[in-house]
Amino acid sequence: MAKISILIPVYNVPMDLLKKCINSVINQSYKDIEIIIVDDGSNDKCAGLCNEFAEKDNRIKVFHKANGGLSSARNFAVKKVNSKWFTFLDGDDWIEKYTCENIIKLLDDRIDLIVYGMIRNQNEKEFLIPMKYYREENYIGKECEMLRKMVLDHDSFISSSVAKVYNTNYIRKNDLYHSEELKCGMEGIEFVYRVFSLANNVKISDFYGYHYVYNEESLSAIPSMENNNLTMKGINKIRDYANIRGYDDIHLIDKRHVYSIMAIVTRSFFNPRLRKSYSSRKNEYINFLKENKLSFLLKNIRYKEYPLKKYLLLFLIKHKLYFLLYTYATLSQARFS
Repeated sequence: MAKISILIPVYNVPMDLLKKCINSVINQSYKDIEIIIVDDGSNDKCAGLCNEFAEKDNRIKVFHKANGGLSSARNFAVKKVNSKWFTFLDGDDWIEKYTCENIIKLLDDRIDLIVYGMIRNQNEKEFLIPMKYYREENYIGKECEMLRKMVLDHDSFISSSVAKVYNTNYIRKNDLYHSEELKCGMEGIEFVYRVFSLANNVKISDFYGYHYVYNEESLSAIPSMENNNLTMKGINKIRDYANIRGYDDIHLIDKRHVYSIMAIVTRSFFNPRLRKSYSSRKNEYINFLKENKLSFLLKNIRYKEYPLKKYLLLFLIKHKLYFLLYTYATLSQARFS
């Protein structure tokens, strides 16, 4: 039995990115690993490349399944794990050569999961994602509540499913799997929230080993009404879970809700890259607010709880200044283009 399994869900990943991803695993300095690739209904070229790698390395197991989405592929992979520990690696990302070697040094059966550092790769630049939650001592018992709450903090950067190593027994005995109806990042937030909710021993490593490659053409980066509604659904699933377990997290959930709305406003409804008239944007946004019953939430925004740089956007949202929202989104897009 390998000490650690690396789970790679794949769906029509660009060939160059997929090759880099799998090669980064094959070439790990620590060799005693299991590599599980789940082809989630990819095209023949992508699926064929996975098979080619498996033919060259007997540590690789490739499973082909009908398309069910990222969460479905991750859950499928977890059920195939033959190691005490596993980690997720998305097919367009990659890991540093010494990632597994560094992780192995930290393994302890008493630990539920290990969190390590992420690097964002965008436009040939690299940015270390801050680890505001880092400390040398493990989070033990009720201290894990701090991590659960941090998942709801937009700026804590701990809510992704990746860059974490999970104790297989802990995940399976608590039936901790991704919600297969969610996607576009929300599946990870909802999953990790539940993972930290039940955890009793969490280790944080300051080793930066995971490279998150931002791709503007990826499914999670493409705005759509379906994705917007699923984001709202994911937050409501977290809210329901918190209520069932009696957590005092509702105000934090409301704040995360507002952050999601801010992102949707600028990246979706009023995104200047989308070829839509101003009137259609406005009407779609108004209907979105009504359908998701967000009026009360937005009416009660407390500006002082958000960073100063968000004040203007929050003001425009709260007071329904639609044309100025469109102008704000246009200027923001020009700034980062």
